[in-house]
Amino acid sequence: MPSWDFLRHGPAILPASNMADPLSGTLETTDILVREAVQNSLDERRPDNPSGVRVRFERLVLLGDAKARFVKHLHLESIAERTSFFRSDNRWFRQGQTVLDQIDDPDAGLPLLIISDHGTNGLGGSWYRSQSRADRFFNLVLSIAGSQKQAKVSDGDRALGSYGYGKMAFAMSSSLRTVIYYSTFLTDPGTDGTRCRAMACGYFPYHTMQDTDYAGQAYFGAPTPDDHHHILRSPLLDDDGHRWIDALGLPTRATADTGTTVILPAADLAMGDIVESCHKWWWPRAFDTVSSRRPTFEFIEAGAEIATLVPRSRPALHPFIDCFKLLNATDAGRGFEIKRVTAGQHRRNVGRLILRALPEDGVDRDDPAASVALIREGLVIRYEESFLHEDKAPVVGIFIPHGDVMNLFILSEPPAHDEWRHNNHRLLDAGDDSADLIRLTKNRIRILTRDFQARQMISPSSDHADAARFLQKTLGSLFRAPGGPRSKSRRKPKRPVAFVIQDHKPSRHETEQGMVDRATFTIAISDNVPDTTVPVRITVNLSVLVDADGGRKEQIPCEIVQHGESAAKTGGHEVTAALVQGDHYVVTAQAAVHPEWRTLWAVTVQKDAE
Repeated sequence: MPSWDFLRHGPAILPASNMADPLSGTLETTDILVREAVQNSLDERRPDNPSGVRVRFERLVLLGDAKARFVKHLHLESIAERTSFFRSDNRWFRQGQTVLDQIDDPDAGLPLLIISDHGTNGLGGSWYRSQSRADRFFNLVLSIAGSQKQAKVSDGDRALGSYGYGKMAFAMSSSLRTVIYYSTFLTDPGTDGTRCRAMACGYFPYHTMQDTDYAGQAYFGAPTPDDHHHILRSPLLDDDGHRWIDALGLPTRATADTGTTVILPAADLAMGDIVESCHKWWWPRAFDTVSSRRPTFEFIEAGAEIATLVPRSRPALHPFIDCFKLLNATDAGRGFEIKRVTAGQHRRNVGRLILRALPEDGVDRDDPAASVALIREGLVIRYEESFLHEDKAPVVGIFIPHGDVMNLFILSEPPAHDEWRHNNHRLLDAGDDSADLIRLTKNRIRILTRDFQARQMISPSSDHADAARFLQKTLGSLFRAPGGPRSKSRRKPKRPVAFVIQDHKPSRHETEQGMVDRATFTIAISDNVPDTTVPVRITVNLSVLVDADGGRKEQIPCEIVQHGESAAKTGGHEVTAALVQGDHYVVTAQAAVHPEWRTLWAVTVQKDAE
């Protein structure tokens, strides 16, 4: 019969709370969980799976009989009885104590967070020892702090940079510090013919009972076979595993549906925060050119799907996405800059930096703020604000390491994978110049970014200013006084000009018919134009600057959908109107576009022959 068993404390065993310390830092608990859980799933895509991994986050709250059923079959009452021996000042389990005090109250909801992946390997291999990365169950569930995820299984594999401490991201998200693992997998030499395993782990406070010290780690499973006496509990196998999950009142997996389900009891995390965290840290994966590397996300609240991963729906991400789309481009276009970053004694190519200038009055102050997104294999490691001058023009950017040095950046990451540290101890075995390469790369990114900021202060690149200068140049001849050639005398009055004001930043919307770009312009006559009324022909054009394949620009059809009452539409993207002194004329146009296009609007105003 399955039950809990506690690991005795020894000199090599850390208390559970100490195991979580390496993950403490600037990230919120939700961010740590989302980053670790999704990374684990993406790393384990089955080689024969032609599609991307499907990752599902589901939140539900157990009440009444459903709660009583879960409490009974996880034997939470035995944990509640033991808490009297836990240290009362231990903050690690303070919220868990409150949950256990209410386990018999049917009206006190018990929230569950269920994270499952599909199309992945699952937790196969040997369950009682670790000899390679293939022993996935032991590496994730039973090992204390070790991991085999860094081990290379072929020349093409990367050092994935995963720590044994990463599993604590799950425990940190449960007030009960308890994680239930349930997995289905293909048979291999280490599985002994089994296809399913289920087990629970608890990371409770250090405590003493009957003169015996316990580190806090506990395991819920079947009695251990005699030949594996060094393991406290063994996983529930095949039908026993499926039946236990069903007894808890949770959905079971089909044996052919390989992957892993992680169940976190008393994980009171808001699903909205999980959705935002997935967008913030994993948006680059949505634009991966290799379809098998693009995951599908599902977010389920109380049985209903509430969201999917749509990075373009987050305005704060738009500037970063625009930079990302230029990753393989050769020409950045107005307001952007592409830099090949070199560092080290031999000027080694270490990666690519793409920067974008933002309008002073159009910076989205929502998270993430103006910064350089450091990206590694589809994960934003950090939004680095220190690369920018705070008092200079706002810019955003992305930096992605070159494939040849990617492993060095992975090795520079701490357990939380939230920055690149040149003094990380794991770089010691990577070569004498490895630490310098990381340090010099970050310095070079800082220099290039601040230099780009400084140039924006000298030569503004806002859409508003560019549009005004463009129309002034185009319409100058329309309002020049009659007579011969212009005199070069500086004392002669400047020619009158017309100007254009872009009221709204161009926007992109997803409609039932597809993606649509939309822009609104306001056109007026300058105050010093002698004519009170000027008949003009207004033409709006839209061009693709860099298309989905990295090609150069091409004009695409657009249509004027709103214009003044006095105008006559002479074509889909053209109207005739009379500009009146003192009035402002508004034109709105839109066009169907591909989601991966970068586009540029342009307005041409010509004096009408009539």
